[in-house]
Amino acid sequence: MKKILIIVRSTIHYSHCSSIIDEIKKDNNLIKLVFMNDNKENDFNVIHSYRVKNYESGEKVLIQKDKTTNKEEVLLKENKNLKIIKGVGRKDKWIWLLQKLRETLTFISFIRREDNSAFFENQKRYVPSLILNINKILLLRKLLCSKITFNILKKIHNLIPSSRNIKSFLQEINPDLVLVIGGNWPSSADKFSSEIDYIKASKQKNIPSVIQVVSWDNLTARGLYHYEPDIMLAWNKDHYKEAVKIHGISKNKVKIIGSPFMDKWFNKEKNIASKKEFFKSINLDQNKPLVTYLGSSKNITTKESKIAEKIHLHLEKMGIQLIIRPHSANSYQFKNISKNIPVIPKLGNLPDTVESKKLMIATLKYSVATIGVNTTAMIDSIILQTPSIAITKNGLANGQKMTTHFEKIFQQGIFISKDTEESCAKEIQNIINNGINKKSKNKMELFIKEFCRPLGENISAGSQSLFEIKKLLN
Repeated sequence: MKKILIIVRSTIHYSHCSSIIDEIKKDNNLIKLVFMNDNKENDFNVIHSYRVKNYESGEKVLIQKDKTTNKEEVLLKENKNLKIIKGVGRKDKWIWLLQKLRETLTFISFIRREDNSAFFENQKRYVPSLILNINKILLLRKLLCSKITFNILKKIHNLIPSSRNIKSFLQEINPDLVLVIGGNWPSSADKFSSEIDYIKASKQKNIPSVIQVVSWDNLTARGLYHYEPDIMLAWNKDHYKEAVKIHGISKNKVKIIGSPFMDKWFNKEKNIASKKEFFKSINLDQNKPLVTYLGSSKNITTKESKIAEKIHLHLEKMGIQLIIRPHSANSYQFKNISKNIPVIPKLGNLPDTVESKKLMIATLKYSVATIGVNTTAMIDSIILQTPSIAITKNGLANGQKMTTHFEKIFQQGIFISKDTEESCAKEIQNIINNGINKKSKNKMELFIKEFCRPLGENISAGSQSLFEIKKLLN
C-alpha cells in the first residue's frame, strides 16, 4: 500500500479531481487529503457552501450545503483508504517577497505572449503598483518584459528557501508521493497560496511530486507554475504545448491523461427525470422546443441579462422557450431578469452532487441547443451532444477572441458562431427544422475525442492518472 498526499486548494475544487481520487482509492492506496482552506466553510456562491465536518459515526466528510433549505449532501467520506487531514501553509518571512515575485512573473508572462484578455486584467489586481506604473512607460516596459528581466526575477525566486513548515509536515506524514491539484492560483496581500510550495519541499525531501491541471483554461488564464513537478497531468495536446511553452515544464514530464473534470459526463447517470417530469418541474410546455442560455463567469462578462432577454424576445415569437442556467459565481447578474425567463438553478450550482448532475444532464439533454459567451458549460453541452451557439457580438471579444483557451476551441468549429441575438434565434429555428449537419457533428465528435478522451473513449482521465502515478512510483 502506497501513501499518497493530495493537496487541494479548496473544498470547492474537489470535483476537479474526484475521478483521480476514486481511482487511487480503488487501487488500495492510502490517501491523506488536505484542503488548504483549513477545512473552514467555503462559500462558492450565495446558495451553496462546501466544508469538511465530522459525521455521526465519527469519520470526516466533505459536504455541500444548500443554505436556502439547509440540506446537506455528502460528496466524500473517509474510509480505511482515505483520511481528510489538516494541512499547513507557508507562513514565514519570505511570503511577502514570494508574492511580489510570483505575481510579477505571471504579469510579465501575459505581456510577453501578448495576452490582453480579461484574465490579464484580472492579474493586475495582484501585481505591485510599482510594476503597474513601470508598465505604463514604454522604455521601462520593454526592460520589464525582456527575457533577461524575467530570468533574473525567476532566479531570485528560485533562490528563496522552501518552507520549513511544509517540510516538517511532509516529514511527519512521510508520503510516497505528493499530488498537487492546481498550484498556480494567485496570492493576494492577505492570502498566500502555498500549494506550489509543496512541490519544492517534496523535491528537497526526495518525494515524487505530481501536478494536475484542473481546468481547460488553467494554463493560459491563471498564474505560472513556479516549480516543476516530476510529472504534470495534462488534458490534451494543447495543454501539453502550453505547459512546455508558457510554464517551462520539460517535455518528458508532461503526461496527457484526458480531462478528470469531464469524466463525470462519460458515466451514465441513472434515474434522470423524464422529459415530462423535467418540463413540469420548471413550469414549461414540453411540446414547445427549449433553449438554455449558459451564463459565464464574472471574469468574462457581467452583462448577460440583456443578451438573454433579447434572445428570449426573438425566440418567443417563434414559439420557442428559453431558460437560463447561471454560472454559480456570477448568478447575481440575472437578479432582475424578466420574470418570463426561468433561471434554473436560481443561483446556480456546480454539477458535483448526484442531484445537481442529474439536473444539468436533463437541462442539456432536453434542450435543442444552448447559447453562451465563454463558459465550461458550453463544452459540457457538446459532450452531452447538444449543439452550442457562441454569441460573438461587439463588446465580448475581451472574454472570447482575446482569450487563448476559448479562441483555440472556437477555431475548431465546434460552436456555431452568431453575432446578434436575432441571428442566434434564427439558427435555433434552423436546428429545429433541419438538425445539425454532418460536418458539424463530425467536428463535435472529434473534439470530444481529442479534448476529453485523447487516449480512447473508454479510458478515463482518472484511470490514466493512476497509471502515470504508478509508473512514477515504480
